[in-house]
Amino acid sequence: MEIDRRVVETSIEYLPEIACGLKDPKVEVHYKDGIKYVQDHKNEFDIILVDSTDPIGPAVGLFEGDFYKSCHEALKEDGIFVAQTESPYYNEELIPKVQKDIRANYPITKLYLAFIPTYPGGCWSFTMDQRNMIPRQWISVTGLVTKPGIITPKYIRQPLFCQTLSVN
Repeated sequence: MEIDRRVVETSIEYLPEIACGLKDPKVEVHYKDGIKYVQDHKNEFDIILVDSTDPIGPAVGLFEGDFYKSCHEALKEDGIFVAQTESPYYNEELIPKVQKDIRANYPITKLYLAFIPTYPGGCWSFTMDQRNMIPRQWISVTGLVTKPGIITPKYIRQPLFCQTLSVN
């Protein structure tokens, strides 16, 4: 899902090594508003991955409770939702709000981090949710984490975050 066709066209032209997967016959790119799209597609998806731009301008709606509710309704009964939820260093106010909005719709919600040197601060947060799975069943994509799959670092579990996010 991409709202702006030029983003995909420019990626293919200037980032061919990264955009090569877009040519795979299994890939379908819909040039539509993702917010509207999930509202119109109930109980259809196994997984929804939201890799949006920052919450500015047209992307603001991708960080709001109504969007998370629509994503929840668009998932199948055992569906998974993952969204990038910005930098824990530079978006301290945003992350607790997003966590609260997401938790209003999903019974199982976990914040996790990835270290991405090209992103501001080098550390980025993501929120993973599933309708009917217990978090102990989540595993690391790399296989490097063997006990529960998602471990929140101590510096994220500081009192302010623990109170606001209910991070365990």
